[in-house]
Amino acid sequence: GATTAVDSAGSNDGMNTSVTTGVGGQIGSAYSFDGVNDIVNTGTSTLVPATGDFTILLWVNSSTANQADTFFSNNNAQAGRFELTSLNSPDRLRLFFNNGSTSLNFSGTSDIYDSTWHHVGVTRSGTTFTLYVDGSSEATGAQSGSVAQDENWLLGNGVAGNKAWPGLLDDLGVWTRALDGNEISTIYNAGLNGDSLSS
Repeated sequence: GATTAVDSAGSNDGMNTSVTTGVGGQIGSAYSFDGVNDIVNTGTSTLVPATGDFTILLWVNSSTANQADTFFSNNNAQAGRFELTSLNSPDRLRLFFNNGSTSLNFSGTSDIYDSTWHHVGVTRSGTTFTLYVDGSSEATGAQSGSVAQDENWLLGNGVAGNKAWPGLLDDLGVWTRALDGNEISTIYNAGLNGDSLSS
C-alpha cells in the first residue's frame, strides 16, 4: 500500500507507492526506486508554476541510464508536459518540455550515472531553460508556453508508468523563481556537507 512521503520544507506531502525508504542518501536518508513500478506522487499538479520563472533541484544517484528514465515529471502526453529524465549514450541529464506545438529537448554534458551522488536541476527564466549539474550550468534551451497543471507531479516515474527511474533520489526542491548560479552553487555545496533544504 501507499504511505506518506513527507515534505520536510513545506506542506506538499505526497504518497509513496513501493519506494524503499531509509537508505543512505546524500542528505540523511533517500528514496530508492527499483526501476519497475516505484513512484512518489506529490499529490499536486501545481507544484511547478504554469507561467513565470521557477527552479527544480534534487540529488540523484544511479548506475544505469536508459532513455527517458524519469525522476521528475507531469508527462501524460498532454500539452505542457514536462520532465527531467536521463539520456543514455551518453548518460546525461535531459529536459523535455512540449508546449502543445513544439518540443524542447536537450541535455547536459556530464555523466551523472556513475553510482555517485549528483546535484541536478533546471531553472526557467523567461523562455530560457538552464540545466545545472553539481553546482554549474551545463546547457540552455529556449521555449515559450505554459507548463501543464492537469497532472500531479511524480518522482521516479512517468504518469503512464512506463519511464521508471532505477536509482536513488534525495532532497527535491522547487522554487517559484529562477535561482541564480551563485545560489545553486551554494545549495550544492551545502548538500555536500549534508545540509538539507529545510535547514
